[in-house]
Amino acid sequence: MKHNIWLMAYSNFHCGNYNPSKGLAFQVRQSLRKKSSAEKQYICRIKRVGVNIYDADEAVDEVEFLDNSGQFQIDAVIAFGVGGPQGLFKFEHTGSAARNEISDQYDLYGRPVNKKLQEYGAKIEGQTAGWHYNERVHNLVRTYEQKAGQDSESPGAGSYLCGYMTEKLAVSQTLTNKGFFIHTKNYFPTEEDLDRNRAGLLIADFIEEFCDLPKLG
Repeated sequence: MKHNIWLMAYSNFHCGNYNPSKGLAFQVRQSLRKKSSAEKQYICRIKRVGVNIYDADEAVDEVEFLDNSGQFQIDAVIAFGVGGPQGLFKFEHTGSAARNEISDQYDLYGRPVNKKLQEYGAKIEGQTAGWHYNERVHNLVRTYEQKAGQDSESPGAGSYLCGYMTEKLAVSQTLTNKGFFIHTKNYFPTEEDLDRNRAGLLIADFIEEFCDLPKLG
């Protein structure tokens, strides 16, 4: 059996500063490759997302289109961002209500967020991922958060880009039950990092267990 996994990590910040979410995505892929066998294969694609609202919007639209087309059935989508968890990482299921600050923002290239995205952002504000209402998946998320040292569930992904990505996945009828946004620690950028390795293995273990659950509607 083959499982298609889509990992979305943000690209480098402006001025070339390394984005730690990219390194974690590579670690997850490496861990899943080690789990693969003749009976069960994990095929991972890493989609690097520009640190701006346009690329975030297009990245989710792309994976949604592929899954809807029937050409490329995707089993799980994991998007990553850096954002102060208590432990190694935390899952997000919604943005912060009334704080999705999309208006008056500019992307990486200095373009103001256009009116269409502003209106869309307001429309999806506060949307909750479908998996959050499924007891088995919710419990699985909490199990792995606790293994990662995250004692409590996150109340929201914050405002602007991470909140937007979380809500964009949540509002998608195709991805809401299998699209996850994970906030990670700020792992060491270019050298071996034991915490990053452990986080990657735990997230790979989560993906394995999630893929073994009965498919959600």
